[in-house]
Order: sequence, then structure tokens, then C-alpha cells
Amino acid sequence: MYDIGLLNNIIRFFCIGVFTHYTFLKIINFKNSTTLKIVLILILNVVISIIYSFARQYLDIILAVIVYYSLHSIVLHFITKKKIGYSVFIFCIAFSISYVGLIISALIQFAPQRLLTINNWTINFIIAALIQAVLLYSFFKIKKFKHGFTFLQKQSSNEYIDIFILSASIIISFIFLLVGNLDTAVDDSVATNLLILLMFIATIMVAMVYKTLALNYKQKLLKDELLATKLEIEEKKIELQELEEENLAFSKTSHSIAHRQKSLEFKLNQLLLSTETAMEFDIADRIKSICEDFNSSLPLIELPKTEIIEIDDMLNVMQNECHKDNISMSVQLNGNIHHMVNNFVSKEDLEILIADFIKNSIIAINSSSNTNRSILVKLGLANTCYGLSVYDSGIEFNIGTLIDLGVKPATTHSDTGGTGIGYMNTFDTLKKYNASLVITEKNEPNGTDYTKYVAIRFDNEGKYVVRSYRSEKIIAENRADRLIIEFL
Repeated sequence: MYDIGLLNNIIRFFCIGVFTHYTFLKIINFKNSTTLKIVLILILNVVISIIYSFARQYLDIILAVIVYYSLHSIVLHFITKKKIGYSVFIFCIAFSISYVGLIISALIQFAPQRLLTINNWTINFIIAALIQAVLLYSFFKIKKFKHGFTFLQKQSSNEYIDIFILSASIIISFIFLLVGNLDTAVDDSVATNLLILLMFIATIMVAMVYKTLALNYKQKLLKDELLATKLEIEEKKIELQELEEENLAFSKTSHSIAHRQKSLEFKLNQLLLSTETAMEFDIADRIKSICEDFNSSLPLIELPKTEIIEIDDMLNVMQNECHKDNISMSVQLNGNIHHMVNNFVSKEDLEILIADFIKNSIIAINSSSNTNRSILVKLGLANTCYGLSVYDSGIEFNIGTLIDLGVKPATTHSDTGGTGIGYMNTFDTLKKYNASLVITEKNEPNGTDYTKYVAIRFDNEGKYVVRSYRSEKIIAENRADRLIIEFL
């Protein structure tokens, strides 16, 4: 082997360093390359090449390469502001890619060099450098690598791929140690064999790196597809939630309309029964057969009048509903109900509240074995506050139902006709008027008194209060801050 001279070594290692820096910046997709940084990189590459060329003469080759790698990594660390460990890792990969490019350029140059018998080192080096520059530039123009190696830009990427690529890079660097002066002994048989070995190993490494990149690209596509599927599922969940909310709103509206429709039907029946026209058209007999279902063994007590037609009609309808199930119902009025509907709640909303509260009490009584089957409705002024209270002798609420009232359709009596929609409407009304809901439960084992009452108070406080003999159990299961629990 012959010595190509210190200057040639400096030039060669300068070019390798420049190509490696270029590859490094492309791998991490570095976008902050200014003229000053480019000039600084070139100057520092000259300095490192000089240091390495002298280090090869006075240090062990492995120590010299460690110095070479360390200096370049430190420079790139300061230029890119990346962590030093990450810079070392990427530099190893960048160097291996750059050196593989050098090998391929040497192969491309080999045939013309032999054919034209060009033995001038400077000409051969310039040709090889130009070929290498074109190869690296073309490589990073490929669509898949145009923005660098995205899987290496995330420092939390696949560790198995990182380890493999780092191992490949170290092997190529080791080959660089073995044949670092290969171009100085083209005619030497040992050098030729090493060159062939280098070509073979480099080809294998290129194929393995390509396969690894392809696998990572497929994994990325799969990850993107899973992410898209997840986003689609989230969108479907939102659509489903919107549909459920629409369905709930429709159910609440239908529920309210059904109550008012019953009131109107009852009023129409009364009007038809009181006219001779009904008899002329033989309607009276049909209406009587319908109204037989309303008859019960209990006497029908005339209810006090609020002088508001819609409210009185709804109270009469619910009284007839009670009579169908052998339940007595009484009403107590206090204060001016006209003042109440003009200042605190609309008569339409009050009409629905009356229907919902009494209907719930009917279901609760029908589910109870209590001998006292009665309902008391208090409407108007109570303790300086207008409101509505419905007392009944039915069974108590489930604790879970108390907690979920107004949050979702919850009922204690799903098997006997309860849907929970009524209380969804009730809580909408509470929110509308900033009213308070108070549920009071009493333990009456003798069955001679009302077991609970539900009251809505137009007090502008917006509270939800439960007063119960089993307050401790309710507190133990309560999951919502909105519920105020008081002891009797």
C-alpha cells in the first residue's frame, strides 16, 4: 500500500463528514439550516478532518474513530439542539448511509476507471464524490424519505427497529475501520478481497435496512388506519349520543303531550255527555262504555277549583285515573293560584307537573301492599313559597333512582309502567324556573299515613334535596354533589 498523503486524507474525511452531516440533517428533517450554520458546519468539518487525520497516525484506529464520531456528534448536537445521546445515535445511522453511498459510488466508478485506466487519485476522488452526492440527493428525493425518517424523528419510536439500525450502522462503521485505506492499494489482493467482502456485506445491509423501513412503513400505515378507525368510532359515538338526546327530547315531548291529550279527551267526553247532539248521533252510549273504566267503589269527591281551566281539567283527569285503581285523591289549595301561574310557573308547565307527580304516585301505590291507598295534592302557597306537593302511600324510591333522577331516565317501577321520562321533564322545569325539588320519605310501618311526598318549590334556589329515614344509606351510595341529603 502507498501513502496518499496527509492532505488527501483530510480532503477525503472532510467529504465523508460533509455527506454524513447532510444525511443527518435529512434524516431528522431539519428545517432551520441558515447560511451561517452551513458555513460553520463546513469549517468544523475541516477542523475535525485535520484532527482525525493526525489522530490516525498517533492513536489506535478504534480510538481515532471514537474521537471522529464524538466530535461530529457534538457539533450536530449544538447545531440541531438535539440531545447528545440522540445525536450520537443518528450520526451512526447517517454515517453508515453515507458510507454505503460511498461504496455504491465506488462500484459505479470502478468499471469506467478500469476501462479508461484512470489512475489519478484526484480525478477518481472527484468523480466518486460527485456520484455520491447525486446518490444521496436522489435518495432523499424519494417520496417515502422526502421528509426524512419519521420513525427516527420520534425519540419514542420502535426500540427493536432502533437497535437493528444501530447494529447495522456499527457493522458498516467496523468495515470502514478495516478498509479505511482501501483506495490506496487497488492492486493489492488482500485489499481487493476486502473490497468484495465490503460490497457483499453492504448489499445485505442495504437490503435489510430497506426491509426494515418497509416493515416500519406498513406498521405506520396500520397505526394510521387504527387511528382513523378510532376517530370514526368516536364520531359514531357522538352521533349515537346526539340521536339518544333527540330520542329523549322526543320522549319527553310525547310524554307531556300525552298528559295534556288525556285532559282534553276527558273534557271532550264531558262536553259530549252534556249535549243532546251526542244522544242524536248515538255517541252517548259509546262514551258511557268508555267511561265505565273510570268508575270505582270509592265515591268521586268534587275537587276544589283553581279557576284555571287547564289545571282543573288535569286534576279531574288524574282523579279519575286514581279511581280506576281504587285510590282516593284529595286536593288542597292555598293562596292565589292565578298569581302563581302569572309569576312563578306557566299553567302549561304546572299542568304537566301535576300529571307527572300524581301518575308516579299511582304507580308507587300500586306497587305497595299499604292498606292506605290515597294521594293528597297541595297546590299554592306553603311557608311563604309557592309550589306543588304530592303525598302518597306508595313504596319508596330505590336509592339508585334517587341519585340518577334528572340525569338519565331512571325509575323504581320499570316493570309496572314507569319510564323515568316524567322526572326528566321535571328537572327541565326546575332548571327553567330555578326551582327546588324536595323528596321526603317517612318510615310508616303501620301503613296508616303517607310514606313520602314530592314537592317542587319555586324558591329561586335550584336545589335537589332528599330527606329520608335512610339518609345514611343514601349518603353511602351517593355519587353526585348535586344531591343534598338531610336527616329527618
